[in-house]
Amino acid sequence: MACMDTVAAIAAPMLAELAVDDLKEFLGKRGLRVLQAHRGGPFGVVLKSLLHGRLGGDLRCGRLDVGVLPEDADHSALRAMVDLAGVQGELPPDGYYLFKGAVLVGYHPALEAPDALGSLVLAGARGVRVLLTHRSTGAAGRAALDGRPELDVLQFFEDAATGWTPKRAPAAGDRRKANDRRGGARGGEPRRSGDAFLDELTAACALLGVTPETPLRQVKAARNRMMRANHPDRLAHFPQRQEEATRLTVQINHAFSVIRQAQRS
Repeated sequence: MACMDTVAAIAAPMLAELAVDDLKEFLGKRGLRVLQAHRGGPFGVVLKSLLHGRLGGDLRCGRLDVGVLPEDADHSALRAMVDLAGVQGELPPDGYYLFKGAVLVGYHPALEAPDALGSLVLAGARGVRVLLTHRSTGAAGRAALDGRPELDVLQFFEDAATGWTPKRAPAAGDRRKANDRRGGARGGEPRRSGDAFLDELTAACALLGVTPETPLRQVKAARNRMMRANHPDRLAHFPQRQEEATRLTVQINHAFSVIRQAQRS
């Protein structure tokens, strides 16, 4: 996985350092765009490779140095970035912003010291050790990426890219521990009963036409096929049907999330 993602990143266009006047052209194209608002921080080669590997070759990555923008910069994209990040001020905070064309659909705060040399060396050593032991590039890639914060950004943007409601990722201090996120107790009480979750899982599988044992990659493929078939943009001239399609896409994404949670628990 890591090897394929790295190849995807190298083959993709290089990062573009943008001026505020370039934003309209950068964001106005079709497809996915990830814009990093920064004040000198690196984008992160691991994150870039993961995003290209999962979100596809249509992805374009750019960087906007907000440290040199004029304080009175008036630009709709900047305003949207500030609003989605949930902060006060005129300039967007550091972090990663996901756009579909010119529409902002996701924000994730900046990572702390992405691609620090020491962490990359340790990750690489883990991967090499597993590769030599198990002779599996997939296992080596998973071992190298285990516990890296870039995976949280990747998962968040995967969800945001297929959803229809703009999302802001929680700040690091707001996140629950991984065990809590994966269906554990919150405040000592179960998040939901086992029977209720089983019913929800059964309904999710019926909607996507899969079983609880179907490999996640096949579940994701089924989700993507249904999303393409029910894309609300295809019904722009039929508002009533477009509203129904939007509701269905929300149900499809929720069903995928339920199945993914069941397989990871």
